[in-house]
Amino acid sequence: MSILKFQITGTTIADLVCLAKTPGNTSNISGVCTDGVYVYSLHGSAVERFLCSDMSFVDSMTEFNGSDLFNDPMGITVRGIYLYVADTNNNRIVRFLKSDFSYVDEFFIESPQAIDHDEDLIYISERTILG
Repeated sequence: MSILKFQITGTTIADLVCLAKTPGNTSNISGVCTDGVYVYSLHGSAVERFLCSDMSFVDSMTEFNGSDLFNDPMGITVRGIYLYVADTNNNRIVRFLKSDFSYVDEFFIESPQAIDHDEDLIYISERTILG
């Protein structure tokens, strides 16, 4: 799995970067965000962190809050000191301190998919099945 790094004009400024750093992880990347220092990616059931400058691997998180696990996370965003993960099949948004992946809290939302923010609000898309 890879992430391309582009300028906003569309000019490539970095070649493909391998993001398969978590042992045994062969899943697709389902989300990516940056805070200007790090790039965070959702890769299977792991959050992986890379330096923006050279895309070198820093660390990853597969468990949190004891032995809790993600179940098909689909969205990720960084706002201030927090990292938010849309944990789709666990029906929740989980908030961490981005500095060390410390668990902060979570809240229920049915099948969250993508997540983003502006200065005041967080926006979440959910997969609602209409019947």
